Amino acid sequence: IINSVLRQAPSLEYLVPAEHVVAKMEEMNLKPTAHIQTMFINFHFMQPSPDLDAIGLLVEKFTRQKLHRDHIFWDRVIEGYSALSESDRALQAVRQCTKENCRPGYYALEQLVRALVRNGEVTLAKELVEDVGMDRGGPIHADIRGKEGQHDFWNCAESLGLFTGEQEEKWAALGRRDL
Repeated sequence: IINSVLRQAPSLEYLVPAEHVVAKMEEMNLKPTAHIQTMFINFHFMQPSPDLDAIGLLVEKFTRQKLHRDHIFWDRVIEGYSALSESDRALQAVRQCTKENCRPGYYALEQLVRALVRNGEVTLAKELVEDVGMDRGGPIHADIRGKEGQHDFWNCAESLGLFTGEQEEKWAALGRRDL
């Protein structure tokens, strides 16, 4: 019901019926799933003029309620903030995702790297690429399939000049490959 209402919703007024369904769920002691939380986040980011304060409050509410979230939820938050060049908020989402023991996807990380560079925060972009390299390993050979978005992330980082051959050697020495 929530998905149907929010997908067809042309404006914020359609949020009321979806929130009513969640209120009824809570009366029945049912918590919003990660999928439901993601639907609300997507709805807010898809508005013609996304309300950053409302999105921030929603993320805070879900986090405070200690509801289960998955990397898909956090990916949509990171991607949404990155698309709006809100790199500080996107980085906070990466930190929260990591704190909840999940990893942002490569596509979300690529969007964040692009936002950081767009905002002139090249040093932070390099640090993010370094962190990904240390955690997951660096670029993989083009013949290896890898994770979804993995090649695109590393191609983006390379085209933006965000890592060096020296770093790549260090990551390879760690033997980590996110396959």
